[in-house]
Amino acid sequence: MTPQEEQLFKNQFVDHHPHARRGLKAATGHVQFYALNLTVMQGNEIRGAWVNKINEITERYANHRLFGDYISDVHELQNYMNHSFPNAFYEGSFTFARAQKSLSVVLKFKWCHGDITMPPSCPIDKGILDKLGQPYKTWNWTEMSETQFLSAYIELHRVATICGNSAAQQELLWYH
Repeated sequence: MTPQEEQLFKNQFVDHHPHARRGLKAATGHVQFYALNLTVMQGNEIRGAWVNKINEITERYANHRLFGDYISDVHELQNYMNHSFPNAFYEGSFTFARAQKSLSVVLKFKWCHGDITMPPSCPIDKGILDKLGQPYKTWNWTEMSETQFLSAYIELHRVATICGNSAAQQELLWYH
C-alpha cells in the first residue's frame, strides 16, 4: 500500500465512521453486554470509566508500540474493568475479546485521524474472521479467547505481509 493510498483509506474511514472514536458500541456487539441488574446510572459510570481507561492507554501510542505492548495494554484494560466493576457484565466478566475490540477500534480511529502512530494490531471481529476464511469464519468474535485472537492475528499478519502491508493497513484496505 502506498502512503497516498493509506491516507486516502484513513480519510474515508474517518469520514464514514465518526462513531468509532469511542469504540464502546462496536465492542458491545449486538448482544446483552451488561449484567441485567445494573441501573442506568451504573451503566453510565462503567462507560465513563471504560472511555477514560482507553484514552489513558491510547496516549501511549503517540510513539511506536510493539505487538507485545498492545497485548499487555489489552490485558490492562481487561483487568481494570474486571477489578473496577465485578459482576457488571452479562458474560460474567469483561472478556479479552471485548477489551481487544474496544481498544483496537479507538486506536484505529486515532491512527486514521493522525493522532497516533500506526497501531500494531487492528480490531479482530466478524469481518476480519470472515476474510481469513476457515476455521476463523466459524468463530464468534465476542467469544474469542486470547489464544484464538493470537491465532487469527498470526494469520492476518501472514496475509498482510504477503500483500506488503501491516495488519492495520490490511484491515483498512479490506474495510475502506
